[in-house]
Amino acid sequence: MKKIGQYILLSFLLITLTCTNSKSQDIMISTSLSADTILIGDQMRYSLKLKQPSNLTIIFPQFTDTLVNNIEILEKSEIDTLIVDEEYLLLQQDLLITCFDSGYYKIPGSKFTTNTANLIKELISEEVYLQVLTMPLDTNQAIFDIKLPYGAPVQFIEVLPYILGLLILAAILFAVFWFIRKRKRKKQIGVRFKPLVPPHITALQELDKVKEERLWQNNREKEYYSRLTEILRIYLEGRYEIYAMEQTSDEILNSLRKTAFNDNRLFDKLRSTLTISDLAKFAKLKPSPNENEACLLDAYIFVNDTKISIPDPVEIDEAGKQDPETNSKSEEDKSKELSIEKTNQEVK
Repeated sequence: MKKIGQYILLSFLLITLTCTNSKSQDIMISTSLSADTILIGDQMRYSLKLKQPSNLTIIFPQFTDTLVNNIEILEKSEIDTLIVDEEYLLLQQDLLITCFDSGYYKIPGSKFTTNTANLIKELISEEVYLQVLTMPLDTNQAIFDIKLPYGAPVQFIEVLPYILGLLILAAILFAVFWFIRKRKRKKQIGVRFKPLVPPHITALQELDKVKEERLWQNNREKEYYSRLTEILRIYLEGRYEIYAMEQTSDEILNSLRKTAFNDNRLFDKLRSTLTISDLAKFAKLKPSPNENEACLLDAYIFVNDTKISIPDPVEIDEAGKQDPETNSKSEEDKSKELSIEKTNQEVK
């Protein structure tokens, strides 16, 4: 019985060793190059393939940045696993390599490590060969690059400084243009040209138009006083050279005082007309008919009594034929007579 047991044990060990050897023989390792000849600087792939039983663990070789001397590794892929059938696996890894020195290179076999029956074994693939050629020179042609430079796309961050520079330049040009234009406009506003027609003639003509239009009689008091104050402002600018069109009523009166205007009666009439006009235009005051007529009459009186008298040549000749006492009558007296006559006509 003892011999039978030993025989059975021996048979079992032989069967186990046979299975192990058959498994080790089923491991297939191969390495290959995508091309056996390249030019300096070109890139190619070095592939490692392993077919193994699914119950074994085999470790792929570990590479640094160099495969062999002068052959550089640019990129390493992950180990790709493919199930062939229930018992076998196919594993593959690709290396992207290049070389910058011509010559004939021998790439030794890669070492795979496995642990079988508690024994560490090394499996070595076959050797491969690579030939690296230089670029043939043609002395009849100009020198050019082996590889053309890659065109990188333009990014927004690269053109941003130029955009900001253009915007700043445009803002500066706009500010200079605006400043020059504003300065010219101020100069134009500051220049006052004396009209060819005396200001009192224009003012009296406009007052006659206001009177004929009968604005306040048709419930258009605001328009009536707007026209009235506009006529007085234009007259004051032409007569006393004050900027009445850009000033308020109080500023107009202060500017008139600064011109050495000292007729209190006419000053009060002007102030009364401007005050009632402001109330009618801005405070929605509805003046009485008497106030409406008085404002127009005061405007006539103010213009007549403050106008600059320009004698007509015919009047000068007729005045020379009159008595010396008549010729000595002052312009002030003539103005008063005209104003009194005009006032009487308005009252009638």
